[in-house]
Amino acid sequence: MLAQTCMSAPVVDVDLHAVAQVGHIQVTLGDVAELRGDSEERLSWLRNISLGSVPRSGAVTLSRGQIERWIKSHAGSNQPVLHWYGAGQVEISSAQQKVSGSDIADAAKITLQEWLAGRAERSEINALADTRDAMVAPGKLRLSARMPTDVMPHRRMLVWVDIWVDDAFVRVVPVSFTVQAYQTAYVARQDVRVGRIVQDHEFDSRQIDIAESAAPVAVLKDAATWRMKHSVSRGGVLLKNQVEEAPAVARGESATLRSQVGVLTLESKVEVLQDGYPGQMVKVRLPAASGPVLARVTGAGLLEMTEK
Repeated sequence: MLAQTCMSAPVVDVDLHAVAQVGHIQVTLGDVAELRGDSEERLSWLRNISLGSVPRSGAVTLSRGQIERWIKSHAGSNQPVLHWYGAGQVEISSAQQKVSGSDIADAAKITLQEWLAGRAERSEINALADTRDAMVAPGKLRLSARMPTDVMPHRRMLVWVDIWVDDAFVRVVPVSFTVQAYQTAYVARQDVRVGRIVQDHEFDSRQIDIAESAAPVAVLKDAATWRMKHSVSRGGVLLKNQVEEAPAVARGESATLRSQVGVLTLESKVEVLQDGYPGQMVKVRLPAASGPVLARVTGAGLLEMTEK
């Protein structure tokens, strides 16, 4: 009976490789050995039997005995007779392809240049160091560089380059640059105090390196609509956080108050008691009035009040 069982069991020749590089996650017997036999159905099953996952880095070694025991534990009642040839063990590692460090650096550089183009009139960038080659799994490569959108240019900037293989994310490589970014700015000709309306003649226009600035540079298209929120010294660069929109009416100044009485429109000069912007209600004082009244700001130096 034993002889009949051995004769009926399929015989498979297994020629084990000494080294196998695998380009996918699951390692199969067909990845590490050549199989020969009479039953193509049985050979197909054996070639596709999984031996485990390929290591992401380094290598793993499997012996003939380990592989044979694994096959027997999965073959059930129809055990094949294995004739072994080739190596006594196989070293399995992940197949890899090289991503050029220069390609990674170029992707980062292009992205940084495009990013700077939207924030500076001109720029100069230089890589801090050579980018090393990266080793990844085989497949269709795609490089995608990215950087934060909520920052301003500064002296050293980091660009992250994502490496994708067959539309699957594999790893990220950081690339560092030194940056010079130039933008037209206002430089004070003299000290300008807090609360003063910005005047063009008090500033010179010139290009500065905004990568050295602590805050964004303010290029004011219509200086008369801005007021100094913080003082700036002579030779200092005017920054966005140093100015604010000038109010339409300012505390302590006089403004024109228009009052509608029936079909008549009356105008009078009033003292403004608080800063106000168009649409806001502010307190004003009429000449010889005992107390303040509320009026709506309608424009620069203008208010209105409707009397019932």
